[in-house]
Amino acid sequence: MKLKLLFVFVALLLCSTAGAWAAPICPTTGNTNSDCGYIITIGAGGVITGAPVAGANPYDGSDDALIGVINNSGGVYTGSFTLSGSGNGGGLFAFDGDGICTYTHAGYCAGTTFGYEGPLNTFSGINGNGTVGTVNITGLAASGNTFFSLEGSPQSIQVNVGAAPEPGSLMLLATGLVGAAGSIRRRLRV
Repeated sequence: MKLKLLFVFVALLLCSTAGAWAAPICPTTGNTNSDCGYIITIGAGGVITGAPVAGANPYDGSDDALIGVINNSGGVYTGSFTLSGSGNGGGLFAFDGDGICTYTHAGYCAGTTFGYEGPLNTFSGINGNGTVGTVNITGLAASGNTFFSLEGSPQSIQVNVGAAPEPGSLMLLATGLVGAAGSIRRRLRV
């Protein structure tokens, strides 16, 4: 009986501390005091939500924020969402050359346009003063995560809440569902 209680206790302990063992989403620099400064979550149906992380320091020591993206949609995410906000002397997308690639020198950085992108993402549709831009994410695995960096504080970021996946992603999902239905139908006939 004592052995069973010990197993139950250990199982409960593991479940309650699982979040503490989670891998970080954003890289750290000599200036960061948390994982990310802002978290964007992709939920069911591709609904996008976001919130700043309280007390997070800028990764560059002055004004730039690391943004983590978590895919909780239940499937692979390929889509985009628009962000807006102001930065120090400009907008979130008014890049001044100190993106996260300046600090990490990771392999993916060789293929970035601005040096602020993270794995699996690019930027487009940036307006003239850099206050509005689109983040494009390609092939983010279910329950996966990525990150990118922007100018300005996390508190200034505004997410286009409720953004949906690109039509191509929806078509791919629909095709998969039709294929799965056909497979189930064939198995039921046998």
